[in-house]
Amino acid sequence: MEIGDIAIKTKGREAGRKVTIKSNPKNGRVLIEGKNVKTKECNVQHLFLVEKGKKK
Repeated sequence: MEIGDIAIKTKGREAGRKVTIKSNPKNGRVLIEGKNVKTKECNVQHLFLVEKGKKK
């Protein structure tokens, strides 16, 4: 997982919602952000990667 990747949350109250990865993985956690999703750290095992971010 890298910054800018799109994923779907698979666990918790926000399960099924799309999120964007905002930080590189540290200790198995990443910072996520999305519409109707709180900006917070999330376990990478609770995310399903949908699409890779665009490289510049």
